[in-house]
Amino acid sequence: MNTSMTFRSIGVSFGLTIIAGLLFIFFTEQIIDYLGYIVGFCIILAGLVNIISYFRTNLTDNLSFGFAIGAILISIGLYFIIVPDSIFNIASLFFGFYVIVNGIMGLQFALNAFRLGNARWLVVLICALISIILGGIILYNPFGETEMLVRWIGGFMIATALFNGLSLFLLKRS
Repeated sequence: MNTSMTFRSIGVSFGLTIIAGLLFIFFTEQIIDYLGYIVGFCIILAGLVNIISYFRTNLTDNLSFGFAIGAILISIGLYFIIVPDSIFNIASLFFGFYVIVNGIMGLQFALNAFRLGNARWLVVLICALISIILGGIILYNPFGETEMLVRWIGGFMIATALFNGLSLFLLKRS
């Protein structure tokens, strides 16, 4: 695996995560107002594509579940449009797991650095453990209200990206 490609993709992810985190912090109300509608609309489009694809495919050539999958996607999309705030409950679940998985990957980097004799492995380990704790906080959601959750998720996105960037920087320098 090409390490420069890996570092480049991590760098892009770092930048996008910082931007998304800033949007969540500074445009909280707009994110709350429109994200459920946008996600719902996109899921409905995906459902329609599945249904159209099902009817355009010759049934003798391909037994497909395109209609059922499309109908399920449309149902989910309509739910997000009807109850747009619900997206944050689901998003916080996925994002919490994302941050935890990201922290576990950081643990792997720390272990690899330790086994390779890299002196900076402890900093990477601490960043990874903090990421795991932040992910757990997101899953637990002690914030109560949606607006506060969105801001905290934005802050955690930025913190996670900074921890990953610091880990990447330290490991790349050695």
